Amino acid sequence: MKRLTLIACIVLLVAPLAAQRDDPKAAARFDVASVKDVAHDDPRRLPCGLPGVERSGSRIRIPLAQLCGLIRVAYDVGEYQVARIPENQGVGAFNFFEVDALVENATPPGMEELRLMLRTLLAERFQLRVRRAPVDMPVYVLVAAEGGPRLTGCSNPKSGSGYVAGRIVSCTPPLPMGRFAQFLSRETGRMVLDKTGLDSATFELHWLPDTAQALPDSPPSLFTAIREQLGLKLEAQRAPVDSIVVDHAERPSPN
Repeated sequence: MKRLTLIACIVLLVAPLAAQRDDPKAAARFDVASVKDVAHDDPRRLPCGLPGVERSGSRIRIPLAQLCGLIRVAYDVGEYQVARIPENQGVGAFNFFEVDALVENATPPGMEELRLMLRTLLAERFQLRVRRAPVDMPVYVLVAAEGGPRLTGCSNPKSGSGYVAGRIVSCTPPLPMGRFAQFLSRETGRMVLDKTGLDSATFELHWLPDTAQALPDSPPSLFTAIREQLGLKLEAQRAPVDSIVVDHAERPSPN
């Protein structure tokens, strides 16, 4: 009987906390926030591109973003992890917005707190309702190619590790292979699952980005570079991927 009473008490304590986390009034929020429609007709812009976040003291500004991009910032997910964006509620691929917000705290919010504030803004202004759920989709699996890994060494062993389009350096310190897979996800637009069996590795990878013009001395494409320079390969498969599923969204309410 005492055990049942204890369980009941725990349930009573946990339930209000869960409700508080889901209640926008109890969530982290901007002190002042403006959301405006922005005219934009650049056909080269990706339909779910990651928008830039400008931070200056207590001011946070996202000058050009679609709802999908705002969700990516708020929930820290890739383009492929946002599902079911509505196209008939004024928040589809051709609708762009500007977010301009202020936080009056003495200390500017860190990125994680900013994400929580943006979630509250989306819930209140866009009437956004989302849930996390696995969605079956195309993925790439990173595995050893025939003959096994043959990693190209660092031209400068003291080089810092990092990633830019066309180049990934894993030198000091060596990148965990899971992190390397995340970089490849950004390049391919698909979740990349690491199945190499390696914990971390030292290497350099150079390739020609899809947007770059090929020259006689240009490096190969990403898929060819991974095989030739690392002795690895990307295999196309399907797998469930943790995603943000949009159940409801509307054009943002007036400021």
